[in-house]
Amino acid sequence: MENLVSRVVKNKLGYLVATVTGLVCLAAPMASAQERLPIRLGGAGDLNGARYIKPGALLFATFDTNQDFVISEEEIESGARRTFQLADADGNGVMTPLEQRDWALKIGSDTDVIANPTTFPSGIPGQVNEEEFVFGLQTFAQRFQDPDDADQRILVKNFTFEPDRSRRQDRKDEDELERVRRPVISDRRDANGIR
Repeated sequence: MENLVSRVVKNKLGYLVATVTGLVCLAAPMASAQERLPIRLGGAGDLNGARYIKPGALLFATFDTNQDFVISEEEIESGARRTFQLADADGNGVMTPLEQRDWALKIGSDTDVIANPTTFPSGIPGQVNEEEFVFGLQTFAQRFQDPDDADQRILVKNFTFEPDRSRRQDRKDEDELERVRRPVISDRRDANGIR
């Protein structure tokens, strides 16, 4: 019996050592891979390819019904008509400025470009009907059209843009120069009470 217990303990101990060894072996490549990842330093670090989404782009992304990352004129029109049904909260056939703001808040922000009443030209001030709504979104969609595409389709890749990195580089140079100009406290003779 004692021999059986010692074999079980040895087997469990061997299993434990093998498991720990395996985890250490797996962790080593992960640690070295993490060292090669770009460092994110909040707003001050290098963005390494980060992209921003253009205002209104998320709305048009929902219009891509066949999920081919290309939004056609037909998808824009049908998506705009579906969206109008959501925007017209009371169902009376017109979207008021309050309904527009509430709708814009649901899909993004009440300060986004789609919350702006001038996005949708209307015949009667403060009342946008379905046709005016569709026309407004079709006009707005032209901002996202691919200039290289003969069919003037909207590609999902056109919904993003890279931040302007030139300003950040200019500031970095200025910051380095300012750092050199500043005196370092410990370089002063009487720093920290030492004379």
